[in-house]
Amino acid sequence: MFKKILLILQSLFFASSAPVASHHNRNKALDYVQKGLSLMGQGRHEEAIKNYDTAIDLYPNDANFYYAKAIIFGELEKHERVLSYCDKAITLKLKNSMPYYNKAVVLSNLEQKQEALEVCNRPTNTYKLKNFVITVMGHTN
Repeated sequence: MFKKILLILQSLFFASSAPVASHHNRNKALDYVQKGLSLMGQGRHEEAIKNYDTAIDLYPNDANFYYAKAIIFGELEKHERVLSYCDKAITLKLKNSMPYYNKAVVLSNLEQKQEALEVCNRPTNTYKLKNFVITVMGHTN
């Protein structure tokens, strides 16, 4: 499962595009992200977080970097930080539903079912979010 998450994160980072003017900073940031992914895979979460922080400092408008930090904090069971970084990725308009999904999962695990349901019912929801609502939360609307 963990390797699958790493592969998804890697594909997110390299699939998004950047304006030419900031291409150099984004490339440097991606180097830090790659190192962070490697460290995360080794269980060296604090070092991975520092690499993501550097990537964000270099290129602060990439939603993928914030989402990657949310994943690390999820591994560390720091739920409030997961929510914060998922919100930042959502605000920066990450073009997939994973921050919504992970936010809903965390809220559900924190017994904040209504809030989780609201996240899933946003216009950006997908089949995966609807499936989460039905199977985990027991709602059908």
